[in-house]
Amino acid sequence: AAAARTQAANRRAGSRSPDVPRSAPVLASSPRALRAPGVYVCGGHASGVTLGAASRFNSVTGIWEALPPMPTPRHGCSAASMVGVIYVVGGANESALPLDTVERFDPALGSWESLPPMPTPRHGAASATVAGLLYCVGGYDGEGVLSAVERFDPAARGWEQLPAMPSPRGGTDDSSRELTAAECLDPSTWTWEVLPPLPTARCGCAAAALGGNLYVVGGRRDGDKLAAVERFDLRLCRWDSVLSLPGPRDACAAAALGPRLYVFGGRGVGVAGNQTLASAESFDPSTNQWTTLPSMPHATCGCAAAAADR
Repeated sequence: AAAARTQAANRRAGSRSPDVPRSAPVLASSPRALRAPGVYVCGGHASGVTLGAASRFNSVTGIWEALPPMPTPRHGCSAASMVGVIYVVGGANESALPLDTVERFDPALGSWESLPPMPTPRHGAASATVAGLLYCVGGYDGEGVLSAVERFDPAARGWEQLPAMPSPRGGTDDSSRELTAAECLDPSTWTWEVLPPLPTARCGCAAAALGGNLYVVGGRRDGDKLAAVERFDLRLCRWDSVLSLPGPRDACAAAALGPRLYVFGGRGVGVAGNQTLASAESFDPSTNQWTTLPSMPHATCGCAAAAADR
């Protein structure tokens, strides 16, 4: 039955409305309209402008929806979701200064809320939620890459510092070298475990968890953008290569929703060199196929993505 519902949703996503193209941004008129499964893409930059724009790909209708912009424009931020609410953490402003800013978007209210700032301003970090808590790891603070790990408790509205990562990183190491390092924090023991290294050293990549696996997509190595996708099996503790992206991209964003992995924006290879992308794609592990989605309302790189299933 679940598979049938998924197939039906996919068929609906593949249909076009005669009045509204699938790629057209739609500004929902009420908070009720904002409550639906989807993947949220926030911030980034394009044409030298740092963006506060936020949009959502509705996974049921296959339509992009424009959302109220973030209070703080930023690029190089990270995002995660918790109980249907989207958190956007850190990043850098128009002057490339690292931010300690934290904001969250509640689809039920249709509005953004500013939260207590992180102890450590940073961009190029990663964020995730576990057991009702928001974690932010690594990044760059304007002077060097970080091993710092901090956690936000929404109930207490406070931050605390946790054991640092074994390997400092903010997309690269302190010498701007691409990394293969992979590590895992066990919140029950506060210990870090060193995992097998990635097969492909890279920086500027995106990652998301889906079906008990961690996917790492795109990025760049030795100045070349990558289409390579690798998957870490948490049960077997090993890496495998999966079907590459349709085209190389770095500084992209990724998130997982339902049975699919989604990848958005970034920089590709254009006629004149770097090209900021509006393209979006999804990967279905059950068929090992990538699907091209409707383009985002605007091109962006250095954006953040997170999914909410309600």
